[in-house]
Amino acid sequence: MHLIKDKDGGEWRIPSLSLGLMTDLRDVAGIDFLQSRGGSKDEAAKAAGDNLEKLYDPFTLGASLWLLLSSQAIARGIDEKAFAYLFDADCYDPARLAILYSAVDFIHPRNLAAAIKADLPGLMTTMDDALIAVWKSTVGGSPGSPAPTTPGLSV
Repeated sequence: MHLIKDKDGGEWRIPSLSLGLMTDLRDVAGIDFLQSRGGSKDEAAKAAGDNLEKLYDPFTLGASLWLLLSSQAIARGIDEKAFAYLFDADCYDPARLAILYSAVDFIHPRNLAAAIKADLPGLMTTMDDALIAVWKSTVGGSPGSPAPTTPGLSV
């Protein structure tokens, strides 16, 4: 199990995954960690990258967290909407990493899982760098381009 904290400092334990939870993640959140087990190394790497990319979507991440933590939330008297308010942007990276760690623990033998988990923070940094590069290559991120504006909102 991997521990994460919500914005108020509340602690939550991402459970050890089972085949049932892996199936639920696939069916509810569209994240198919088991897809990366078959096929060639390139196909497995693409599938793993696709799953990581899906976890960058706040709604997919939120659905995944609720699926994995709902029993803890209900035991604390917290419904799904109140639960969603507990997880802000500062909670996203640790939550993503905890979900990935749990998936790796389920899929791979212990020694291989340890090696993969050691590389995951670097992989997430690489993903962040790639997203920054994409942003900088767009009109909104180009040097000298005007900042996006919202009527009535001064930045």
